[in-house]
Amino acid sequence: IGTTKKADDGNIFGEEEESGSSSANDSWMASSDEKKQTRQAKPLRCWYQSSFLSSIVFQLSHFRNDAERRDLISIGAAAGFAAAFGAPVGGVLFSLEEASTFFANQMLWKSLLATAIATFCIAVFSGNLTNFSVISLGDISTPNDMVLHRRLEEVPFYVIMGVGGGTLGALFNAVWKSMNKRRKIIYLRYTSDKKR
Repeated sequence: IGTTKKADDGNIFGEEEESGSSSANDSWMASSDEKKQTRQAKPLRCWYQSSFLSSIVFQLSHFRNDAERRDLISIGAAAGFAAAFGAPVGGVLFSLEEASTFFANQMLWKSLLATAIATFCIAVFSGNLTNFSVISLGDISTPNDMVLHRRLEEVPFYVIMGVGGGTLGALFNAVWKSMNKRRKIIYLRYTSDKKR
């Protein structure tokens, strides 16, 4: 990782400064497009800084353990997924299914905390929290004709759907058990025929 120098004016990552006069009437003032690009570059700068800090932290003796490193990589994958899609629980499930070979119970709470913090931070950095965004602290208002009213006559349909789904699930489990028993019997017959 390359070295980073901070200039006297707070310029980070060796960005070159604009040459020319600094009067307010000059044509080099940043347009709204340039301001948007600067705002979009901030997460990239944060990524560089975080990778630099993580490389320093991993030099400590406590983090040289492979198990700790794997746990932190899984938590980082969960936090990245949560920040990208705005789904903290989805990030934990992604880490559980894809990024981890072993997932301890203690890691679940650490991953949930990391994903919640990542989702909140991305919501704060992306703009105003009162607008409808990843995390919205504002009110969601809909026209009256868009609001779904659940009526009492809809309840029997929900009951029928629940009973049907439960019956199909039980049927699936029964078929799966019988298939496993038959497969075991076929396997035992096949291996006993080979031994003869």
